[in-house]
Amino acid sequence: MTLFRMILTLALVGTFGAMACSDDDDSRGLPPGDNNNSVNNDNNSANNNNTPGNNNFNDGNNTNNNVDNNANNNTDIIPSCQNSLKVVFRDFTSSHPDFERADLGWGPAKGMIQPTLNADRKPVFAALQGTHKIEDSQCSDTCPNGGLVSRSQLIETGPDWGSIPMWEGASTFPQWYTDVEGVNMRVEDTLILQKEGDSYVYDNPFFFPLDGKGFGAEPGQLDDNGVNRNFLFTTEIHFEFEYTGNQVFTFRGDDDLWIFVNDKLALDLGGLHWPFEDTINFDAIASEFGLEVGGTYKMDIFHAERHTKASNFRIQTNIACFIPTID
Repeated sequence: MTLFRMILTLALVGTFGAMACSDDDDSRGLPPGDNNNSVNNDNNSANNNNTPGNNNFNDGNNTNNNVDNNANNNTDIIPSCQNSLKVVFRDFTSSHPDFERADLGWGPAKGMIQPTLNADRKPVFAALQGTHKIEDSQCSDTCPNGGLVSRSQLIETGPDWGSIPMWEGASTFPQWYTDVEGVNMRVEDTLILQKEGDSYVYDNPFFFPLDGKGFGAEPGQLDDNGVNRNFLFTTEIHFEFEYTGNQVFTFRGDDDLWIFVNDKLALDLGGLHWPFEDTINFDAIASEFGLEVGGTYKMDIFHAERHTKASNFRIQTNIACFIPTID
């Protein structure tokens, strides 16, 4: 009997042990050793670890969108995703008829270029002085602090503007954003945007990226502090971005500035002028420009610094990922 009792006891212990293992793991479809609570906790921890400002890109589907937004803000995850802009500068001299003009043709003005790019993704000349001048009632033509397009009025460029062209014309404008030997010198560089709260910002009130490069500074071309600088250059930037909703892109500077979104002119600040500021609200233009949330779209930026004695360049945006497309 003693031997029989020992065998029965061992058999019962083995049966109950197997049942206990089954209740802990197999009933939840997990391999032995997994714990479903730890998976959920890891996901919650990852979702709560967003980079500051990601809430601007979240449409409410927390788990999936937070992971996507973290990927878009992390250049280690997506190598092509950057918070910097690749730039092509082209240096000019005062011998070019469009630069350091005697007849300033004060802007900013709209309608100097056509509303779409050509096949080479370059802007196309439209009019000598544009169709409308942008005039901020709180800032005169000699206002060094510039103005805001949002509080400006448009004034038709009628006969009184006919003698003040903004540039030489259609024959010289194509040289601005094309490499032309003996006319300009190409210099490639990068603008790095700094994270500030929910935004990415590049801000330089002394924007002279070609000092010591290109043709160099010309005698007598001094900035506001009396320093000899290399003025007279153009800036060309191309990139793609994902439209996630709630996005804006603000530029403040001088001189000419044109921004195209999805191949359409979205910001038009042509001509020589003091610093002016304008903002692209992508939600506001989404229907007109064919933007859909989740889609990837091109943005093309064309800028020119054409006259002494100031050069300002400021970008502020909550677009967190720039995918460069410039060669």
